[in-house]
Amino acid sequence: MKRARTRLLGGLAVAIAGAVLVGVVTHAPKGASAAPSLDAAVAEAAVTRQTLSEQDQVNGTIGYAGAYAVLNQYSPPPSQATLAQAQHAVDAARQSLSDTQASIDFTNQQDSAAVAADQSQLQAEQARLAQAQEKSSADGCGPQSISATCQADATAIQNANQAVAGDQANLARDQAKQQSDQINNQTKLHQAQQNLTSAQDSYNAKVQPGGGASGGGGSTGAYTALPSVGQTVGRGETLYAVNGRPIPLFFGRTPLARQLTVGVSGDDVKELEENLIALGYGDGLTADGNFTQADASAVKRWQAALGVAQTGVVNPGEAAFLPGQLRVSQVRVLTGASAQAGQEIIDGTSPDHVVTVNLDARKQTLVKVGAAVDVALPNGSRVKGTITDVGTVATTSGSGAQQQTTIPVTVTLADNAAAGKLDGATVTVYVTRNSHQNVLTVPITALLVPESGGYAVEAADRSHRRIPVQTGIFSNGRVEISGAGIVEGLKVLAPTV
Repeated sequence: MKRARTRLLGGLAVAIAGAVLVGVVTHAPKGASAAPSLDAAVAEAAVTRQTLSEQDQVNGTIGYAGAYAVLNQYSPPPSQATLAQAQHAVDAARQSLSDTQASIDFTNQQDSAAVAADQSQLQAEQARLAQAQEKSSADGCGPQSISATCQADATAIQNANQAVAGDQANLARDQAKQQSDQINNQTKLHQAQQNLTSAQDSYNAKVQPGGGASGGGGSTGAYTALPSVGQTVGRGETLYAVNGRPIPLFFGRTPLARQLTVGVSGDDVKELEENLIALGYGDGLTADGNFTQADASAVKRWQAALGVAQTGVVNPGEAAFLPGQLRVSQVRVLTGASAQAGQEIIDGTSPDHVVTVNLDARKQTLVKVGAAVDVALPNGSRVKGTITDVGTVATTSGSGAQQQTTIPVTVTLADNAAAGKLDGATVTVYVTRNSHQNVLTVPITALLVPESGGYAVEAADRSHRRIPVQTGIFSNGRVEISGAGIVEGLKVLAPTV
């Protein structure tokens, strides 16, 4: 028997060395064998039904899911002094426009009067010229007439022509001035109108909620509360505060970039409604994406609990929207620092752990989304996991014999708390290659290697008969066997090693 056992152990060494897989055993609810005696070189073992699995072992890195940057979008409302100053600028611009218009009207009246006077004077001189010409004709004067009467008529005509020419020059001059004044006055009017528009826009930007976030005139605030590194912020909890105004975290992927009030609709409204309902403020509210009076009432209830003005309106920056809970990994500003709109203030992740595996691309067929895996943590404990993502883009690194092509695989843990605060640690992931359910198994040491080849087990009775078996999966010190005479509960010899 000793020679047979020696041959068995040598054969097992070959079998185990050839199996590069790691196995897992799932015990069936019946057929447990008695514990072998530690004093005996050879103990008895029973054939039991179990589930055996072959698994591939790969290394991965545990960390936190997601990477988020929180930007401050909240701009405090302007002070009364700021609003008064902006209103004064509007009033001054409006008065300047009125004065400009009055000046233009006065200039236009003067120019029109001057042109009208020139035209009247020209008409009078033209009439006198016509009279002088008629008198000369009546006196029978011609080009060669030298009579005193004709000479007088000629002088009268010459004087009248000179007067008409002078009046025409005056009219042309005043008409040119009128046109120039009109052009200049139009420019002055446009400038005054533009100044009023700019002043009004500046005022509107200051009173517009969230104006600072869009480059407007909200007053500059200071960060009065910030989270601590490692803190996890949940839905509805204060993420940070500006000038004492808490900015809570809401769940959603659509940023709040406009004022939400009665009459507006969209995905941002729906996300607001979902958060209000989840936080218990949505009595009678439906998350349909339409901001109604029911939404306004729910917002007022939330605002009352938050300790801010109950307006029923949600302005940009008054809540920060992220896909889920935020685990704070870095705070980029200090309490008391100036709160700048659009400033990155907090970096974070999801509080959920994930394991990232760079899997050899040749093993891609082993993994699929939804498949269960086991993850061995650095402390030796194991936790169940699920493959949630299998990358489709391979990455090649190294060169020559060291070249390796991998695909990224993401695993989420069934028990997130089991990983504690691990971040960046190396873990072992066991991926099931093959699984046989409810098969007959014995300890690997129960196998014999007969001289004729193959495997056998030895019955633990007086006959010590050897029963040929076919082997299946080797896993965690046990092996699947089958063959004539192999039944559940059969006692076989299994040496202790």
